[in-house]
Amino acid sequence: MKSTLLGLGAAALLATSALAQDGTPSPSGEPGVASPAPAPAPTAAAVCCKAPQGTVVVVETIAMVSSRFLRTGDKFDLRLAEPLVVDGHLLAPAGATGEGEVIDSDRPGVGGKAAKLVLAARYFQYANIRVPLRGFHVALAGRDQVGTSLAVSVVVGLPGFFVQGGNVDVPAGTRATAKIAEDVVLPPVAPSPSPNQGNSR
Repeated sequence: MKSTLLGLGAAALLATSALAQDGTPSPSGEPGVASPAPAPAPTAAAVCCKAPQGTVVVVETIAMVSSRFLRTGDKFDLRLAEPLVVDGHLLAPAGATGEGEVIDSDRPGVGGKAAKLVLAARYFQYANIRVPLRGFHVALAGRDQVGTSLAVSVVVGLPGFFVQGGNVDVPAGTRATAKIAEDVVLPPVAPSPSPNQGNSR
């Protein structure tokens, strides 16, 4: 009889404990449902920094671009010749690579017809982000086959337009300016450690 009473008492205690555990409200207010972990706060890199549309960048050709061998629609390699800095933040270092496009190419013709080469920067890429570009502004001078000076520059916002006698050769390393075609958010480049960093005691 005594063992029976002890068994019933133990069972009652277990049942009461289980009910207490199941009925305890979670922080979310619903019994037995764990509240979701709070979302981490955005880091500085996630919200910084915007390179606005129209920001001017300096690019350069990596190899020669010429009407001798490039036709309309062909692509050519370029890179940033100077770092992209916006509001004091370094967003892309010099050397970030990209691509340009030949908008129009025409070889010289008979009767002194000059060659023509129209170029446009299309994008550069850094940190797995493609930054669209427009324009390719650089001045080159040349003469057509009858000696008349024809060549040259471009109006801001238009592709690079070159006209000269013979073929048009834009040497490797030729610098030009282009503009960012739309707003882009880039993470700031981490500053390089100072030469003395890590040597202090």
